[in-house]
Amino acid sequence: MSHVTIAAMLWALLLPAHLSVEGPNQKNPLAGDPEALEGGRSLYRWYCSPCHGLGAEGGIRGPNLVRTNLMNSTTEQEMFQVIKQGIMGTEMPPHPVPDNQIWQIITFLDDRRSREDTRSLDGDAKTGEMIYFGKAFCSNCHMINGQGGRLGPDLTRIGTMRSINDLIESIRKPSSNFRNRTIMGLNRPWDGYSPVTLLTKAGRRITGAIRNEDTFTIQVIDVGENHHSVEKSQLKKIIRPTRSLMPPYPQSFLSDKEMEDLLTYLIQKSTGKSDN
Repeated sequence: MSHVTIAAMLWALLLPAHLSVEGPNQKNPLAGDPEALEGGRSLYRWYCSPCHGLGAEGGIRGPNLVRTNLMNSTTEQEMFQVIKQGIMGTEMPPHPVPDNQIWQIITFLDDRRSREDTRSLDGDAKTGEMIYFGKAFCSNCHMINGQGGRLGPDLTRIGTMRSINDLIESIRKPSSNFRNRTIMGLNRPWDGYSPVTLLTKAGRRITGAIRNEDTFTIQVIDVGENHHSVEKSQLKKIIRPTRSLMPPYPQSFLSDKEMEDLLTYLIQKSTGKSDN
């Protein structure tokens, strides 16, 4: 456990444990408290960042929490309940932690929302679609509404889950996300798409992305989208690259205008909105 997390837990112990939800219009009793903000930042990193990203701008498993139009929590009281009880039928689990810790997390998220990037896009979605299925070869690995490859994450809802800046960085420098996508302090990415190369004792070499892994087996989808389940006892070596399978898209290959068009397409597909 890191010193930041320990500090957050100590701060939580100093707060009254009765800071809970009293009614449908309950407001955050710690709003604006700088110490609660720092405590919430640490608690968020411990409990939430593996799915929602370090900056709360979204990850592969969790949506962007910085935007204000969240489907399941439009008020602080609703957000409290979502964190406390989870969302049935989704990957959002309940967090049975003290109420004051939840309010600290909400204090951190409110602060992030107050600094939200209000940048808007003015690209052409039809051009972006041609880039997605053509020049950029995105559909070779990524699926949108059932169309495309399965090696990479499904991008159907990516425009509502990630911020514009985060999407740009993910496309321009996909390997840079590896330093952010960690879980419980482990120094490796955890999003269901971690790159790996398996060397078996029989001389086979399997390169692809990890779909699941436990103590005894590892499941991988290779670059040809074939699934492999291998017992670790049959492996000679497991190589875990520190770079993404996705190539970088610098400005020399994808201009800023083309990037704008591509993001406009992704966001329109995510929200269901169209200029047509």
